Amino acid sequence: MIIIIIIIIIIIIIIIIIIIIIIIIMMITTITTILAKQTSRHKREEDFKEKVRSVYERVLDLCSEKGSSVWLTVVPLQELGFNLNKREFRDAIKLRYD
Repeated sequence: MIIIIIIIIIIIIIIIIIIIIIIIIMMITTITTILAKQTSRHKREEDFKEKVRSVYERVLDLCSEKGSSVWLTVVPLQELGFNLNKREFRDAIKLRYD
């Protein structure tokens, strides 16, 4: 009778240990997933910042060119980014003269 009780207690302890191991594995998996997502998000942020920097540098280069203040008389060349649609044109006028 005592041996059966000891065996049942050992089985219960083994089951509890297995449950604890499963919980630990699930926590490690969750933490790994979160870290991977954060790393991915950080990489996307850095890529975006780099793109913004290159666009900003191009804007500064275009603004500092001789004659850049006469933008209304510039021929709308698409390769230089001078072509504006109707909304962009109105926005530019509003930003410049308001």
